[in-house]
Amino acid sequence: MSEEQKNRDLGMTREITRRDFLNGVAVGASAGLLAGSLSPEHLLAAAILDGDAAEISTDDYPPAKTGMRGNHDGSFPAAHRMRDGESPDAFGVPADTGEGYDLIVVGGGISGLTAAYRFRKRAGGQAKILILDNHDDFGGHAKRNEFQVNGRLLLSYGGTQSIARNTSPTTAMLPPKPCHSFKRSRMTLFCVGIEAVPAYLCYEAGDDYGSFAYPGFEGLGFPPREREEPYIFHFPDGNASIARLLVRSLIPGSIPGATMEDVVTAKADYSQLDRAENPVRLRLNSTVINVQHGGAKDTAKDVHVSYVRGGKPYKAKGNYCVLACYNVMIPYICPELPAEQKEALSYLVKSPLVYTHVSLRNWSSFAKLGVHHIVAPASYHTYAALDFPVSLGNYDFPNQPDQPAVLFLLRTPCKPGLPVRDQNRAGCIELLETPFSKFERNIRDQLARMLGGTGFDPAKDISAITVNRWAHGYAYTPFGLDTPDWKEGEQPWVRGRQRFGRIAIANSDAGARAYTDSAIDEAFRAVGELFAHGG
Repeated sequence: MSEEQKNRDLGMTREITRRDFLNGVAVGASAGLLAGSLSPEHLLAAAILDGDAAEISTDDYPPAKTGMRGNHDGSFPAAHRMRDGESPDAFGVPADTGEGYDLIVVGGGISGLTAAYRFRKRAGGQAKILILDNHDDFGGHAKRNEFQVNGRLLLSYGGTQSIARNTSPTTAMLPPKPCHSFKRSRMTLFCVGIEAVPAYLCYEAGDDYGSFAYPGFEGLGFPPREREEPYIFHFPDGNASIARLLVRSLIPGSIPGATMEDVVTAKADYSQLDRAENPVRLRLNSTVINVQHGGAKDTAKDVHVSYVRGGKPYKAKGNYCVLACYNVMIPYICPELPAEQKEALSYLVKSPLVYTHVSLRNWSSFAKLGVHHIVAPASYHTYAALDFPVSLGNYDFPNQPDQPAVLFLLRTPCKPGLPVRDQNRAGCIELLETPFSKFERNIRDQLARMLGGTGFDPAKDISAITVNRWAHGYAYTPFGLDTPDWKEGEQPWVRGRQRFGRIAIANSDAGARAYTDSAIDEAFRAVGELFAHGG
């Protein structure tokens, strides 16, 4: 069979969205902490920015986009220019928007949104806040994936799934040589090759989902594995609904409804996120390139923040700033930090991972096989499973095999054999260099081989594909993998998160735990530090 014929059989020529999405142009209480009313200059600049925002099409709805999502194309070029040695001056002289805020938050993920929410609460609900994010959607890793198949709404999570998970470090044992069939396997919790994971963690953790145990432990006299309740207690779109609830609270009118049930099916109005009349503004497609005090750190009265939006540089001022972005980017955008703090921030290399969702016209193939998930240790995606049966409010999961459904696939790119952080770096590079077309080809081929015996046809039965690419995924988590024995208080995440004048740091990196509750806790800590400074 020719390659051309194979591609036709797999459905590579079918009319589903398969291109990489490009980031367009502009889509999208201490009295001492509070700024005054908007100045005429502020209102003029805001009107200009609103003019850009008005160009957003009402059909440009990020959760429903398919193709390459997560760290989508267009979300990282400016940041990578900074990483590669360019200074903020390389982007041109930033236009002064004239905007003044009580707080500017860099990063619109769970931690950044929580920081804005907490700051307003501490300020008596009166603070003016600007949230900047480089993506075309809010939520950080808590992204929402929507599909429409045969008139039915299907929801899934593009990243973080559940609000908390109790996982504790475990004493490591020397790992025996892995059996041959698992040499190419990945430990998805750590996003590294199986050879880099202590044997006891494989015994205890299984495949992270409590559904598959690594072999080789029978007869060793170990106590029975402790399995928690199935890992399915979350919103249908994972923690995206938590981000949506925060945005609804911060920006009234942005998401209709008033309860945790109705937020599930509510459609966000992205045109409301960055309006001049809003005390809290969420500005997407905006990559921060410079954060510095407006003078000496100990005497400065504000923080100046420059960002690139639609290819143009802008700047705004805030009384305070919370950096709720990736730790590894902070040394580049905040050059005035002490060298020791920059070094600590740079240590925490994040783990790359891919959450792929495939909308199927039905899930009868899985019903015929009598399985919910398939583990494929040496395949392109190592895990494939029907999304968990979660219903909430007016959203019902597809409970009949002839109904459309969402299939979840997991990939953790890395370079087995290298030290852990180098495996993560190599995986990040691989991920950013892999086009959507390669993902689609591998997905179709893998599902054809997995499900072909049931009558599954990848050319007909696949409705859409969304690849959530997280080149900087899990926060660094010291579970005994290649981890020095730091003294308490000397860990890099502790040294890196220290407040610097009017600038505080909040993200899951700062807690060295890749969990939503950690991101929330660190936001509370950061805001508390700013109020202690302002007091």
